[in-house]
Amino acid sequence: MSENHKTFTFSNSCSISIANTPSGYSTILLYIKDTPFFGIGCVRASTATEITSAELYFNDKKDLLLDEDIDPNSTLPLDTDVDSRLHKITFYKDLSTNQYRFDFVKIVKTGDPAVDALDPWKDFIDISENVVSRFQIEMVQQYAELNAQSRNEPDIIVMGDIPVNYPELDNGVGIMVFKRME
Repeated sequence: MSENHKTFTFSNSCSISIANTPSGYSTILLYIKDTPFFGIGCVRASTATEITSAELYFNDKKDLLLDEDIDPNSTLPLDTDVDSRLHKITFYKDLSTNQYRFDFVKIVKTGDPAVDALDPWKDFIDISENVVSRFQIEMVQQYAELNAQSRNEPDIIVMGDIPVNYPELDNGVGIMVFKRME
């Protein structure tokens, strides 16, 4: 599959479930069929729904940012910042195919200055400082602005259809982490 200038080498069947919670955020679960891998996260969605037949497109298993792929001898942020191995999710209905599309962009620094410079929103270490914590609303607004300007070329794409008689899904955003079932 090709998106703009990016070509994906592999695909795998998957399913996605989105369940609403009282908080206004929804839980998202992505099950990659015939593998021990799954994704779990949180999205902003007004509808609970399920996409039972979808395809996940990727180039390398390392695109999932699994803990098992961490190089213990590496000093790259990708391997040392274990708690930040997340993906930004953007989902919408692709009008050209009439399918739902989920774009996943890694939100961990890669260690490549040219790539990391495209994602200024990855640099929020200072949010834990006491002085900054008084300005959490401003930090969230800054994060949202930087996120809108960041690189949006997906590292992983999922495309699929919602079954007949299921509610349609509004466009949304969220985060996800991929794990291995144990």
